[in-house]
Amino acid sequence: MANVGKKFKANLNSDVSKYNGCLAPSKNISYNQKNLVSSGTTKEPGLSFSFRYFSQEQNFGLRDGCDGSWFVSFLNGVRELCCYTLSEFITNKPLQNKFRFHPVNFSKDAVSITRASLKSIPEEIRDNDKEYPFFELNVTTSRGRYFGFFDNSVFYVVYLDRHHNMYPMDRGITRTFECESDFDSLLRKLRNIVSTSSKCSHAKCEISSMVEKIPGLGTEIIYIALDNEELEMLFDLQTKHTWEEIFKQGMFNLL
Repeated sequence: MANVGKKFKANLNSDVSKYNGCLAPSKNISYNQKNLVSSGTTKEPGLSFSFRYFSQEQNFGLRDGCDGSWFVSFLNGVRELCCYTLSEFITNKPLQNKFRFHPVNFSKDAVSITRASLKSIPEEIRDNDKEYPFFELNVTTSRGRYFGFFDNSVFYVVYLDRHHNMYPMDRGITRTFECESDFDSLLRKLRNIVSTSSKCSHAKCEISSMVEKIPGLGTEIIYIALDNEELEMLFDLQTKHTWEEIFKQGMFNLL
């Protein structure tokens, strides 16, 4: 991957000079070998998005204010961007303005983070500001940004900046929290109850006695995806066997 970023060194025209001369695609850019659309001549692939280095950090969490409609808007934005190639995107100023596309200059802009703080990214990318500049794109108008970097036509999303905390300016930073699964959220709430009830000095506190009966709050849980037919079969089995029996029998049959 280290050599891929070099293909962004600008050699097209002066329009991309403000991006530190490292965004324009090289003439030697490598393309997908499979003809997914047609069997004709090789065609530059459209933009695509990767979440390999996605992270939720302080001020870039998604627990609050990110309901279903927000994620639908986010996915619609990704879908629309995937209709363009990298060449089309970096040479089309109106298109860049539409998505509020701009480089993030850590040394000059009033940015709330540093490159060094991006721990989810490999050092060869994080410490290479010439070949891997960072950018922001808008999700939808006034509803947040994608923050990340390009590697050929792939945009690696590092943060989803729901509250524009990358550039807090005078309004300050909106505090955010990491989004959790329903299980993790329930586990956290139970632990808070346990912690609070342990401080109760009332001799006959019913909450304390109930909490003491809760089994150990372990974190061992496995998520699996089932289609409707499989789910129906599972619930049918559950009328005749316990969940433990179903799981263990399936596990032993595969050993």
